[in-house]
Amino acid sequence: MKILLALSLLFVLGACTPAGQAGLAVGIEKIKAANDLAGQVTMQLQCAIPVGTVQRMHDHQQLSVKLNCDPDALDDLIGRITQ
Repeated sequence: MKILLALSLLFVLGACTPAGQAGLAVGIEKIKAANDLAGQVTMQLQCAIPVGTVQRMHDHQQLSVKLNCDPDALDDLIGRITQ
């Protein structure tokens, strides 16, 4: 337990040095880039769902898929709301 505490303290104190801060910044940027990529892939995968599966979804889920995958769906929705 003491070793874990000492290593944790060393990590925290290491981040206070310029080199530690630079390393931490690089790590944070890599995590952000990975999260951005995961978000893009998730959006693209939604458009690959088979039509039959989309038809069996709840209405709000179907709307989400349509708004993400059909460029004209948002215009149609706005037209229905403003009528």
